Amino acid sequence: MTSPSTLAIFCVDRYLFLAGQAQYIHMGRRFRRGGGRIDWTELLIPIALIAFVVGTAWLVSRYLKLREQRNADSPQALFAELCRAHELDWANQQLLRALANAHRLPSPAQLFVEPERFNVESLGSIFENRRTQIVALRSRLFAGSGDGGPEAS
Repeated sequence: MTSPSTLAIFCVDRYLFLAGQAQYIHMGRRFRRGGGRIDWTELLIPIALIAFVVGTAWLVSRYLKLREQRNADSPQALFAELCRAHELDWANQQLLRALANAHRLPSPAQLFVEPERFNVESLGSIFENRRTQIVALRSRLFAGSGDGGPEAS
């Protein structure tokens, strides 16, 4: 005789065995005529997901490229980058802008390559009170450049 626990285990095992067979019923359907068709509705979600990821990556790359191009063509962005590279504070940046306006330059970034623009005598009395600041800024920007031109004294 079998005990009730052994009988319960046998019944559970038999039930699980029969339930497991349900997944194998359709195993051979692709070998039958007409059973090998692809269900396109099952492929729509993965295709849509892949298209979404590719589209998002394309949009982000376009945005970054346009932003980089806009910054590359911007005289103000160039001036800001040069000021960061030379570690100029706000007061020196304002002085450079004032010098560019006095010389009627299209971009204050031009001052970084033209040391002769720092000559106080050519500017007149407008910058007379800022002479020491201009001399210090010129020596900071063009120190070691080998510029043999006259100092902005």
